Amino acid sequence: MKINIPNLDKVETGREPVPAGKYLVKITAGDVKATVAGDSKYIAWQGTIQEGESKGRILFWNTSLKENALWNLKGMLVAAKVDMAADGFATEDALGKNIYVLADLGEYNGKPKNEVKASYYPVS
Repeated sequence: MKINIPNLDKVETGREPVPAGKYLVKITAGDVKATVAGDSKYIAWQGTIQEGESKGRILFWNTSLKENALWNLKGMLVAAKVDMAADGFATEDALGKNIYVLADLGEYNGKPKNEVKASYYPVS
C-alpha cells in the first residue's frame, strides 16, 4: 500500500536532545498510564518549549502516583498553579499552563535523551 505524504524529504528523522538547562514549557499533555509491572500508575506529561533556540521542541516527563512519590507531582502542580481539592485534581487543569522545568541529559538504549528532573518552577 502506498502512503501519500508530500514533502516527507523535509521531515527530520531524529533530533539531538536539547542542551541541559532550565526551560519554559507549556504543558500540552498529561496521560495516566500503568507501570510496566502493573503495580501502580503514573502521569506521562509533555511540554512544548516556549522560548530560546529550542523553542517548539517537546520535553517529556513522568510523575508517579505512588504515595511515596507524590511530592514530585505536587511540586509540578504547585508550579503550574493547578487547583488541588481534597478529592484530587483534573490533569486537564494543567494543560496550557506554563512552568519552568530543569532538563538534563541522560541515555536510553545507548542514545542520548533528555530527562526532566523533579524540579519545577512557577512562572512569575
